Amino acid sequence: MDWTFHPTLVEPFYLLVMNANVLSETEAKQAEFMESLGRAAASVTDDELLEMLRSSWRPAKVAAWLIARDKREQFVPQLEAMLLARPDHAEHLCIALAALHARSSVDALQCYVDFCAEGRFAPGDELGERLSPDWAVAAIEYIGDESAASRAGNGWTAFLAAQQQAIPRLMVERGVGTRLREASEARLMDAKNWLALTLTLLNRA
Repeated sequence: MDWTFHPTLVEPFYLLVMNANVLSETEAKQAEFMESLGRAAASVTDDELLEMLRSSWRPAKVAAWLIARDKREQFVPQLEAMLLARPDHAEHLCIALAALHARSSVDALQCYVDFCAEGRFAPGDELGERLSPDWAVAAIEYIGDESAASRAGNGWTAFLAAQQQAIPRLMVERGVGTRLREASEARLMDAKNWLALTLTLLNRA
């Protein structure tokens, strides 16, 4: 099956789950969205969710939210494996793992942060801006203990350093490095806030 724009399980949701965009909506719109997501989560099968996760980015993001909404803990290994594949724009996986709150997920999340910190950024993403270590760090802090949070914080610091090293000299002279660091630091605070708000929304539904 082609899940890309499935009329009931993907098309109504993907724009709002992408980067947790639903948080920018009004409370009434959020409530309507979560009610619809809940109905979808109650109707979708495990096999269908697995197909969606393995499909393109739209159904994969929606599937992660459906799994988080319905607390389907059996998907923890699959979500962890997907994160260990080092995808771009992985906020949906971090949200789902945080919502399922499996202690084992801290290791997978940390491996993702460590990969991002290595600075082996893909062509076309020379500064690693498509990666999601901010969401992974936020999820670790939510799930893990103080030691796990400290290690994640060290990984985030290393990621920032890798970004700085990737900036061409001319851009450094123009002050790009300072602006990038400020933007990245703000990005981590945003991810922590958005994750907390997303989990509150999922748990309230």
